[in-house]
Amino acid sequence: MTIIKQTTDERTGVGDLFEQAFSRNPIESRIAACNQHELRPLFEQYLPGHTPILEAGCGSGCWAIWFQRRGWDCIGTDWSASLCAAAARAEPRAGFVAGDLRKLPFENSHFGAIVSLGSIEHVREGPMRI
Repeated sequence: MTIIKQTTDERTGVGDLFEQAFSRNPIESRIAACNQHELRPLFEQYLPGHTPILEAGCGSGCWAIWFQRRGWDCIGTDWSASLCAAAARAEPRAGFVAGDLRKLPFENSHFGAIVSLGSIEHVREGPMRI
């Protein structure tokens, strides 16, 4: 499993707070919580099983790992290289890319679905750019 690092020019103290918050709880407990989440049945029903999923703004990587462990090919991406590295250690079969969501190294149509839970709305110029 390789983690691709990209540079980002908008890292702030807020990002450091998110990094600390995600690091407080063990990743396995975060992954287990996905089983109880209200979105789980919707993901299971509507996400295509034959195409890769991108989790944009994956934070701790718990959803990307959850998807991977349930048979989807999944790549998680986040600005935090340390969170991506920790997630990759927890699940080496999932891919993680540290970088800016607006400048990802993937071709258009590479993914069959994109999941973003609480990330793209924080981009200054709005979510459409992503």
